[in-house]
Amino acid sequence: MLAKLSRQHFIGLTSIYLPRISKLYNLQELSLFMKKSIRLTITGSLQSLFFKQFIKENAEANEVKGFLRNLEGGKVEIFLEGNKEDVDEMIDICSKGPKYAQIRNVEQKEERFQDFREFKILRI
Repeated sequence: MLAKLSRQHFIGLTSIYLPRISKLYNLQELSLFMKKSIRLTITGSLQSLFFKQFIKENAEANEVKGFLRNLEGGKVEIFLEGNKEDVDEMIDICSKGPKYAQIRNVEQKEERFQDFREFKILRI
């Protein structure tokens, strides 16, 4: 049933039931249950500057935290974390890329939640 609810309805239901649930469970543990962290490794023709900015803007718009950095061999690593629904949306965005990007492969690896405060482009 929850899969078919809109985000607003889910938030409304959460505000009703969260006080009751919080008496039964640790709230921090409950909030981690609804969170998701994933590491993407993307290969393709990405036009680096435009791709990085595209990902950063979309991450901020979707309230997803983490980082992006270039790897050797023209690969890009993207670490995403946030609410499950928002992270899933970002995975779709990253898999398609901006207009002229040609994504050849996207590897996904689930990670431990690290509670980043913002989304950054790392320059190494």
